[in-house]
Amino acid sequence: MNWRPKCAPIGLGCEISVKMIRSTCADYVILGLSERWLYLHETNKLIAKKIDRALLNALKIICCFRNS
Repeated sequence: MNWRPKCAPIGLGCEISVKMIRSTCADYVILGLSERWLYLHETNKLIAKKIDRALLNALKIICCFRNS
């Protein structure tokens, strides 16, 4: 999920926007996956922005915590 209001390109393609997630009637979003830490170098700061964006849009969060 992208933390910006609109989808923005990243190294491996385009992250989905909150608006796109909500359009599917999804209630949950998974954030902090280890693959994204490893390959896309996501940081705690970026995950925090995504959490804020999800909460602002009434999404429930499944958060994966980094264990290494």
